[in-house]
Parts: sequence; structure tokens; C-alpha cells
Amino acid sequence: MEQQLIEVKTTGNRQDRRSYWRRQVREWRESGEKQAEYCRQRGLNQYTFYRWRRRLQEEEGGAGLVEVRAWGDRVGRALVLQVGGVCIEVHRGSDLSLVRKVVVALRGL
Repeated sequence: MEQQLIEVKTTGNRQDRRSYWRRQVREWRESGEKQAEYCRQRGLNQYTFYRWRRRLQEEEGGAGLVEVRAWGDRVGRALVLQVGGVCIEVHRGSDLSLVRKVVVALRGL
């Protein structure tokens, strides 16, 4: 895999840095990669990434949790995720990176 080097702009105004890290966090979520791998491949400091991810998450008013409920005969068959007004059934063996991408996309609506 070809390694990319990205110049991180550490100077500039606060809004520029916030926009930069918001984009990095969004691209990481969409990638389905583990945070450490995403940062390593892009030359990002993992701890700085984590701090920005937490800061942005707190600004958005959530800890990134999704409410999970089980209903009647569906218990044990599938995990049902409710994101906004949409329910997603996740069955054993599902592609979890795809599930993550769908949840991220639904949150953006």
C-alpha cells in the first residue's frame, strides 16, 4: 500500500484547525479503519487526533453512542440499531465497516 504524507497546517486561525480536524475525523469514520492505522498511514499524531475527535464529538453534543433495543421475537436474531427515524437490523456475520458507514451517513442527514 502506498503511504501518503500529508502536510499538517499547525498555524493559522482556530477555525482552520477545527475544519482540518473535522475533515480528518469524518474521513476516518468513513474509512472503516482503526484509528491508529488511519493516523499512521497519514502521518498524524494519534493522541492529537484523539483529542480533536473527542473535542468535536463534545461540541456536537454526543458521545457517539447509539441506543440499542431488543424487541420480542427478534432477541438473539439481530441487533437493531435506530438512527434517527431509521431502523437497521445487523445480523451475525454482517460487514461491520459497512454498518459503520451506513450509520455515519444516516447521522449526516
